[in-house]
Amino acid sequence: MEQIKKILEMVKQGRLSADDSFKLISALHPRMKLGAEEWERYVGLLRNEALGTVEVETILMGRLGGPAPEPPFPPRPPRIDATIESAIESALSGIRKGFSSNPTRTATTLKVEFESSNGANLRTNVPLALAEHALKLIPKEALNMIQQQGIDPQMIPDLLKNNPPVGRLMEFEDENGSELRLTIE
Repeated sequence: MEQIKKILEMVKQGRLSADDSFKLISALHPRMKLGAEEWERYVGLLRNEALGTVEVETILMGRLGGPAPEPPFPPRPPRIDATIESAIESALSGIRKGFSSNPTRTATTLKVEFESSNGANLRTNVPLALAEHALKLIPKEALNMIQQQGIDPQMIPDLLKNNPPVGRLMEFEDENGSELRLTIE
């Protein structure tokens, strides 16, 4: 809805406080049944720039049961070298992929890659079908790093349930050199 998008953009720009935006959202969309603390988490995502207004709007539209907003730009066609690599991989594996009649891919997995400063590597794949259990399936070190960035990890299941776009979701590097990447595939 255009109203939600405008409110989120005003919050992101700092033109509207969290309290005022909560009152507006609650008045315009009472079916959403948001609590003030929960709204603060959404506002935190916007302020920390972990997610853009489109992603937060997608989550909120999921709460209303409405259609997700259209992405701001159409997807780019695949690079020719990626298409060639895909064709070779398909031929070698015996599975034809990459040339379907539906060019948009549906996300199925959250890929978590965590590399600590001491050299430890943690990698895990979380099926989006298990979104409600994501916090139990993501390594604690990765959740701690997300929290250190000022993002409430409790928002991850909501995001995963609402058909997130394919691609890089979040990427962080802390002062110690630890790195975290969350990718939707």
